[in-house]
Amino acid sequence: MDYDNKNIKLYEMGTIKSVTVNVLGYFNDDVDGNMYLSIINEFNNYSTEKNLDIEVKLHILSTSNSTNSIADYGTTIDSLLKKKSNKYDIYVYDNVYTTEFGNNLLDLKDLFSKDYLNLYNQYILTNTCYYKDKLVGLPIALAFNALYSNHILLNKYNKTIPKTWDELRETSKYILDEERKLNHTDLIGYNGLFNDKEEGFSSIYEFIYSYRESYDSSFPELTSQESINALEMIKKVMKETSSDSIFRSDNLSIMFDFMRGNALFVKYYILPEYIFRDTYNMTVLPGGKEGISSTIVTGFNAGINKYLPEEKKNATISVLKFSTSVEIQKKYYMNQIIVTGIDSLNYDEEVCEVCNCEFFKNIQPIARPVEKIDNYDEYSEKFRNYIYDFLYGNETAEKVLKKADDIKKIYYISTDTKNSSLGLITAIIISIIIFIISTSLIFLFRENFNPFFEFLSFDFWIIKNIGSILMLCSIYMKYGRISNVKCHMMSVLFLTGLSLNYIPVLYKLIINFPGESNFSEWIKNHQYTYLLTLIIMEIILNGLSFIYEYDLHDIFITEGQNFQIYKMNNIFGRIMFGIMIGYKFLLIFIMLFYIFIEWNLSTSIYEIRLIVTSLYIDILSLILLFLFDIITINNYLSYFIIPSCIIFIISISNYGLLYGYKLICGFLNKENLKLSFIHSVDKGFINNETIQSSAKTTELTTIGGNTTKNSINYNNNNNNNNNNNNNNNNNNNNNNNNNNNNNNNNNNNNNNNNKSNNNTSKVSILSKIIDYHYTT
Repeated sequence: MDYDNKNIKLYEMGTIKSVTVNVLGYFNDDVDGNMYLSIINEFNNYSTEKNLDIEVKLHILSTSNSTNSIADYGTTIDSLLKKKSNKYDIYVYDNVYTTEFGNNLLDLKDLFSKDYLNLYNQYILTNTCYYKDKLVGLPIALAFNALYSNHILLNKYNKTIPKTWDELRETSKYILDEERKLNHTDLIGYNGLFNDKEEGFSSIYEFIYSYRESYDSSFPELTSQESINALEMIKKVMKETSSDSIFRSDNLSIMFDFMRGNALFVKYYILPEYIFRDTYNMTVLPGGKEGISSTIVTGFNAGINKYLPEEKKNATISVLKFSTSVEIQKKYYMNQIIVTGIDSLNYDEEVCEVCNCEFFKNIQPIARPVEKIDNYDEYSEKFRNYIYDFLYGNETAEKVLKKADDIKKIYYISTDTKNSSLGLITAIIISIIIFIISTSLIFLFRENFNPFFEFLSFDFWIIKNIGSILMLCSIYMKYGRISNVKCHMMSVLFLTGLSLNYIPVLYKLIINFPGESNFSEWIKNHQYTYLLTLIIMEIILNGLSFIYEYDLHDIFITEGQNFQIYKMNNIFGRIMFGIMIGYKFLLIFIMLFYIFIEWNLSTSIYEIRLIVTSLYIDILSLILLFLFDIITINNYLSYFIIPSCIIFIISISNYGLLYGYKLICGFLNKENLKLSFIHSVDKGFINNETIQSSAKTTELTTIGGNTTKNSINYNNNNNNNNNNNNNNNNNNNNNNNNNNNNNNNNNNNNNNNNKSNNNTSKVSILSKIIDYHYTT
């Protein structure tokens, strides 16, 4: 139905034609529609008086002229906006659709002054008008729920308006019992408004909010004890003061009993005072505690189509400013036609003479949970149906609240065992393995383990083990809510760890090439140039991958646990990721080529077989990771544990099949090899005579230049000492035969000196042999 102002002419001033601004809205009945039409007509009259050359046409969908529901209206607007249609310039929409329409509406922050926007209730503006930091609408009219108390019956039984739900239950129960004694059996204690429409969701949500711990507390967790207590109170109130059918009745039935005064307490939207004041008092809804209340914020916002023609933009802004101005809002608020979102009007004496300003000052609003919900209508229906399984059925409060919470709750892995202990167990296992890998590096510096780690140099062993640690650390990136940074870091840690495992092994395979190769010689002589080149290449590839962002998707599971996944859908990002994976497979292919060449090389025959086993495990595991990325998984625990196990296998196999294996060999041969060698050599020297020792020394001169040189010096020193002794003896004999005793003493001293020199020489030779063994 189109509402056109037939009395307004189209003005032309020179070559400038008047602008027509089209407004589309949905309203529950003709009363609402006529109210908005009244505002539009007022603007058109204002435009005529001021020669603005702007005409507004209001196009309305309502329940009275259409079979459309509010959900169908939402679908209609969403379809128009997604098509970037400019058929309508202003959309008047239920504020529950702010997040659905927000991306296609203009940001009003730059179009309205800060002082103007500060006139409005900031909680309402923030929670019903914003979409991703964009102000996409302004409240034209609001609606709140209130408690209407039958003051005639309350005065009759000397009761007061209840401030808590327990007081309402007790007062209702008492008056109902007394009225039944008077044969007034059809009196309604409390209507509840828990029907099968959006009012039902609002009633549930605001009832739970009224059971929060304190005035400043946030909305309780749906699975909390406060929420459980709230649901149990709803059912208790229903059973003791009303019935299933009354709680579930539609608005028409409620208004029928309301107007007849046949209800003690009624929860309904704010109505003009002339409708109820003879029978009812309007107050805020009760709460779980005195001083705590709640009411859902509903109402209509007006937003500007982002795709409207530029020449109509200023005119459209003028229409919106007029409709939301203090003057217009005050006029219709004082006439009790709308509820305004401008707070300052509740402190205006002129307004408060005709409006219940105290009520509006004391309301404690709560917005509907529209954020991060793609389809609010579906969410609302599921939510209330789950709760109704308890309220009108036999399910427990705990069970239905868990189901309701799971509708939009995103599950993720954490060390908190509230939902699952898998995260904590996995974190402990990974931490223990990382600690073992890290501490096992100390055996590289233990002398008796040195022979087992000759395949790689110390620094390359360290690099290889760091790679295994980085792969394990990538699993930690799966903890908590996923983000684009976490997704990138997970890939970087895993792929870098894989490369650090391959680079040292590839180096060894290249320099062990069994033949003449200039390339092998160059790599051998430029070990760190080789290492630095491959690491720089890894850094460049990883850095380029950060240019493109991952897409995060919410996976909603019916009556299950929702979770998030990440996908790289950008074509260039996928190409970049393919290059990074291709680089890893290139390293694997090169290693397999060298392994084929060196398969029977005796110096590394065991290492070659361990390396190829590790590579086969890596290839199979990488294929499984690719398959996992393709298949659909509907369980967040499986989505975590399957790739984590694959990464764990790759990391442990790369560590265990080379370094770990050699470490075990070292432990199985725990005897100190150096000490064992010393004992065996020392025993041979003790059992042989000096001449045999000299012969053995001669044989050992082939071991090394230093040992040979020391042995020759030893023999020359002995010969010189013997010649000197002989000369001394001859001289002594010629001079005086009486000095024989002295000569004998000298000979004995010489013999003792020779023996000492022999022993010293033995120790020197033994030391040189040991040094030779451990330096080669």
